[in-house]
Amino acid sequence: MKGRLFDSSALINCVWLGRAAKILGEYIIEIAKFEVGNYVWKRRSSLSYEKSKNLLEKLLELINLMNILHVDFLEALSIAVEENITFYDSSYIQAAIQNNLELVTDDLKLYNVARKYVEVLRSQDIR
Repeated sequence: MKGRLFDSSALINCVWLGRAAKILGEYIIEIAKFEVGNYVWKRRSSLSYEKSKNLLEKLLELINLMNILHVDFLEALSIAVEENITFYDSSYIQAAIQNNLELVTDDLKLYNVARKYVEVLRSQDIR
């Protein structure tokens, strides 16, 4: 079985689906730390600061139990320009290609573009 590269949307949804253990030892890129921080920030109106802080700590702990991959920025830029997608999204595609990994994402646009390059799954496919 191939390894799997999780984007932040899939990582967060796997946590909510109770599948965090399935992520351990899998792959992620550094930007995911910033993306989960932004996710927690966006939920600030529904969570107290303490709950927000606890959630972010738990998500970062999970990321730290994954293999963090480096992105080839020039290749990611090439994909972003070619596919007219964000550099963030192209970074996941580039890392999946470079490391021969399946990409797990719940971002529909990223899913559809990434299918041209690598095998793609959604968090609901992780069992």
